[in-house]
Amino acid sequence: MFEILNGGVYAGHDSNFFMNRPRGFDSYVLLITHTKAVFRFGEAEYDAVPHQAVLIAPHTPYSYYNPVGAYTDDWLHFNCSEDDLSAIDMQAFHKPFSLDNPSLVETCLQQLLYENSYAPEELRDFHIDSIFKVLISHLMYGYRHVASSEYSPYLHPMQKLRLRMQSEPQNAGTAKEAADEIGISLSYFQHLYTYFFKTSYQKDLIQMRISYSEELLRTTDMSIEDIATACGYASAVHFYRQFRSINGVTPGRYR
Repeated sequence: MFEILNGGVYAGHDSNFFMNRPRGFDSYVLLITHTKAVFRFGEAEYDAVPHQAVLIAPHTPYSYYNPVGAYTDDWLHFNCSEDDLSAIDMQAFHKPFSLDNPSLVETCLQQLLYENSYAPEELRDFHIDSIFKVLISHLMYGYRHVASSEYSPYLHPMQKLRLRMQSEPQNAGTAKEAADEIGISLSYFQHLYTYFFKTSYQKDLIQMRISYSEELLRTTDMSIEDIATACGYASAVHFYRQFRSINGVTPGRYR
């Protein structure tokens, strides 16, 4: 069973910040960086970049700071049983490692703190334990499969962009507009999008819009023309062609 002691989200510190814990804490510590940092564990020193995790065991001396400016992180102090501890690779402790899905990890941390403070008492332990297991699963996947050398400062904003596309495909703009939002060139945006998500921006957006249209065809009485508009198509003819190309049947036949 996991137990949350305390924590914080987006804890900011100025450029003179230096955290030194010569005796560590009585609990486990999880830090999620939002800025660059240098961590020291004994004689070992590690450079960290934004959206990396650091797990620290109880009674472990450590220190950290940002060598180039202010420091910001999410942090959590927790305890857990030996059975739960077995889900954590012990080699993952005391060095930064990258995350496979920073947005999800952030959401888990926020929800854990909320549940710890506001969940009904009869549900609190169950909710915390369930969310924590999801959090640990993603942390360990990141540790085992996402090399720090693959870090890109654009991964996190592009994951957020894609999640917004999935929830509102009708409002998604062109690849150029998305690239401008991220702050990079169109060619680099297209390269990164394909690298991160294994498909092009345009193909992904088309699939999201067609998936949304399928939901509307199944669950509403909207006309096909209105569905085309609701999914972001300026032309019903264009919608018909893309729908048939992907599904092999017309929207009317699908319905």
